[in-house]
Amino acid sequence: MPELRNDQGPQAVRNLGSMRAKGHWLRSYRASSWIRRAQALPPADLDGRFIFYWIAFNALYGQAKYRQEKTERIREEKDIEKFLNVVMRIDRDDAIPKTVGDLRGMPAQLIRDPFLDDLSWKRWDSEGIFAKTDRERTAVQGANGRPPLHRMCGRLYVLRKQIFHGCSTEGGRKNRESLLRAVAVLEKLVPVVSDFVREHGDGIQSLDRPPYPPSEADRGWNQPRITGRAR
Repeated sequence: MPELRNDQGPQAVRNLGSMRAKGHWLRSYRASSWIRRAQALPPADLDGRFIFYWIAFNALYGQAKYRQEKTERIREEKDIEKFLNVVMRIDRDDAIPKTVGDLRGMPAQLIRDPFLDDLSWKRWDSEGIFAKTDRERTAVQGANGRPPLHRMCGRLYVLRKQIFHGCSTEGGRKNRESLLRAVAVLEKLVPVVSDFVREHGDGIQSLDRPPYPPSEADRGWNQPRITGRAR
């Protein structure tokens, strides 16, 4: 994971100065800063750790919607799928599937979680189903043909919506099991993907232009970006 600190001096400035030409490196640099933020939290803070790991993941796959016409804007779920397709295509050593495979069944548990499936929620809402046992019994089942990695990230995205959009309670008991699994997956997966993007993302069009590239000062990239101070 790339770590740019003040003690790295001129090399850090040179690396930052190349970001305009190497957008994939900027994505990994940003992601690494949020990974460190997540790692600094106590293990019990599942909500906070999930939020910061997801921000790191978002730094890797996110696309600039302001560059797209309103009629052409792609849903974020599609951005994630396209990113995963790119990563899987260039992951010739299967580093990412191996990382997921080492998580002892947690990805499969996330995929099977009915409370992380929007189709199930749509059914429960339309049919007025509120009891937990009834919801589990009537959950929508189906593999929909997508690879397991895509399906797992789809479940994580539903959890992201529940938390980021205020559809769950901070520290609440209802989603603890889902969060435990999600954080266990993200804390292993996101650093690997970040390193992968940094090492192998050069020349990949979808990674070359990250959103909101940093400003340049008169003498190169602005110093606050390097030191960590506010802009």
